[in-house]
Amino acid sequence: RLAAEYQLTQNLALRLGYMFDKGPGNSETNSPEMPDADKHYFSIGACYDTGDWAIDLGYAYVLFDESRIGSDRQAVPYVHSRGKFKVDCHILSAQYTVRF
Repeated sequence: RLAAEYQLTQNLALRLGYMFDKGPGNSETNSPEMPDADKHYFSIGACYDTGDWAIDLGYAYVLFDESRIGSDRQAVPYVHSRGKFKVDCHILSAQYTVRF
């Protein structure tokens, strides 16, 4: 994991981040419903904080490495598929905080 925050002004902070998540690496138990693999998370965000209230906005992009499913010996009986999957994910987030 790697993260950084830069205080641009007294009220505005900018954020960047990266994280690597090691997947299970087992193509015999992967399925089309859950084609898990190693993942790379890239994120960017900002926070505007007045002291009484704050708004946080964030965006993350998750890039999955190529995932394979199936083998000659099926560990999951209902999975009869074989193939490769390429998955990515976009996440937007917003938070409003009020202090009292």
